[in-house]
Amino acid sequence: MIFGVGSEWTFSAAGGEPFQTSAVYAGVSSCPLRATNEDFGTCLELSMPPWLASEIFTQDVVSTSAFLSVSDELGPMGKSLVEEISNSSTVKLASEILIRFLCDRLKSKRHSTRREILWAWKRLSDTSCKTTIQALASDIGWSERHFSSKYSESIGCSPLRSAKLARFSLAYQALVDKQMPIAEVSALAGYYDQSHMYRDFREFAGLTPKKVRAQESQHLIVAQ
Repeated sequence: MIFGVGSEWTFSAAGGEPFQTSAVYAGVSSCPLRATNEDFGTCLELSMPPWLASEIFTQDVVSTSAFLSVSDELGPMGKSLVEEISNSSTVKLASEILIRFLCDRLKSKRHSTRREILWAWKRLSDTSCKTTIQALASDIGWSERHFSSKYSESIGCSPLRSAKLARFSLAYQALVDKQMPIAEVSALAGYYDQSHMYRDFREFAGLTPKKVRAQESQHLIVAQ
């Protein structure tokens, strides 16, 4: 989820029309989402694993590949949440509002994702875990076909795509947050070679690793 703090943002996806909103939910998308703000505004971004998102939204929303309005999907309480965050004087205050909302929301819900799926998701999200889909299914005691079907139904994407997203996320953090050399990023994330990593960056970010780093550096805020 991405919330605008103090102003609306314009969001656009490849091949889609731009739309303005104060808060957007991005499902397990097949294309990158670009966010822009003419007022040099601030946004608050929360990344959630799909099994946690399913406790906040409906399963149909979690499994979507679309970009949706948080206000529309959560109804009156979502509208109130978005307004509170948008009117917050600081990002810290906005974060506290969001955390309080999530805690209250989770208290009123029963955890519904099967433990086998949770276990498999954690294994696939661990990029240091060199396992296969066949091995995971065998460890659980399911057929590979049954496992892939139940996993996709609960998580919103296939097991293979989960592993791919986890590897990209690790590479992105190393590239942007840690400012590691690209060759080291590729090795750390477990890519076969740099060209393999470049393909994933073009798919998930719409840019090469170098352009991602250059673009993100424009938005860094240095504390005085």
